[in-house]
Amino acid sequence: MLQRFITSGGGLFNRVIRNRLVSESSFMFGANLISTGTSMLSSLVLLRVLGADQMGLIVIAMTMINTIVDFMDVRTPEALIKFMGSALSRERPREAMAFFHIGIGVDLGMTLLTVIVILVALPVVINFYPARADLEPLISIFLWSVPFNMLITSASSLLYIFKRFKMHGIIRIVHSLITLVVLVVLAPIGREAVMWGYVINTVIAFALWITAAAWLLRTQFESLRGEDYRPAWREFVPFAFHTSIMASMKAVAGNLDILLLGALRPPSDAAFMKIARSGASLMLLPIAPLTSVLYPLINEAWVKRQIEQVKRYIQQYTLITGAVVGAAIIVVWIAGEFVVSLIYGVENIPVAWVLKILVIGMAIESLAGWMRLTTLANGKPGLVTFTGFAALMARIVASVPLIYALGAQGAAWAYVISVIVSVSLNIGYVLPRLGIPLNRLLRVGQE
Repeated sequence: MLQRFITSGGGLFNRVIRNRLVSESSFMFGANLISTGTSMLSSLVLLRVLGADQMGLIVIAMTMINTIVDFMDVRTPEALIKFMGSALSRERPREAMAFFHIGIGVDLGMTLLTVIVILVALPVVINFYPARADLEPLISIFLWSVPFNMLITSASSLLYIFKRFKMHGIIRIVHSLITLVVLVVLAPIGREAVMWGYVINTVIAFALWITAAAWLLRTQFESLRGEDYRPAWREFVPFAFHTSIMASMKAVAGNLDILLLGALRPPSDAAFMKIARSGASLMLLPIAPLTSVLYPLINEAWVKRQIEQVKRYIQQYTLITGAVVGAAIIVVWIAGEFVVSLIYGVENIPVAWVLKILVIGMAIESLAGWMRLTTLANGKPGLVTFTGFAALMARIVASVPLIYALGAQGAAWAYVISVIVSVSLNIGYVLPRLGIPLNRLLRVGQE
């Protein structure tokens, strides 16, 4: 039996290496590696030049605005990939354009509403923070990035729809290098200059993505006119509603720890959390491009009713992800303290234990990442809305006492708890309702 498993697993591994999922994501992996590496280098520069407390204030101010932005954002890219991709698979370009017009209109409306909510809500929320006087000017500066940030996503989604993954990667590389240069130049001037640097970088990103999107629209469509807007709207809105709720809950959960750390702990804890997140993301970097490529591929196969192809994509994703997360956990737990002290200095050694905890949660979440994408491709986003809400409630309940007692480590443990709740519900509740038996779906060597 063992020999059969090794033989079948080896056969699957060979198919993985030659598979479209890997070939399409390989360039994006390189782009993500450069992007994440430059982000970590930027954090290192800010930490060394400004110190943990000053960097923590920047992180808290950005998180306060980004939490509202992420909560209000309707997440049109997932809906556009679903419906534009489906229309193009059926060779209905004008129907695809109708969905694109709807997505852009929704983004514009939500951008205006988000700015209003920020202007109304933040003056109240900031009163709960001891460092209010320091945070107010930083928030006022970063507010200018909001319109550009919210309008980027619809433009960038076109590159996924047309499977221009290399172009997507090139833009990320260019923008990440520009961001590094801008922040390094402005860091010695002070925290407000750094915040203006983040605004400048958002504007540059907006220009890059809009230019790429305009080129795709001009070359891929004979006409920019749409058709059948009413049925398109009826399909788009319910799907976007559920994906928006899921993303909003995830945004609240993801930013909750920084917000609570800013209110309950010294600003340095927020900086430690951000650095640990960047480190965990770097360790699991190969998974991010796989996930980005997997969704449009699964969606296309599902539209064409190629269920066996969907199964193979999921098997391959799981095999690669399992190898990556296993290696990441071993490296972090063995060499975490050494690497953190070497790069960030001995005074920032608390980052190491936060990193060790975070990488466990991210590993579990990454292994189960295909579940949500399969649910969206199946057109049943409401199922993961429920599981996402349950995970958010678990994280909120766990975060306050754990952060109060353990600081950044407590925030990391609360994240792990929420991931376990989410994955357990997806396995026990979502997959059976999709008619997908987990044991058969992940069985290797049978096709």
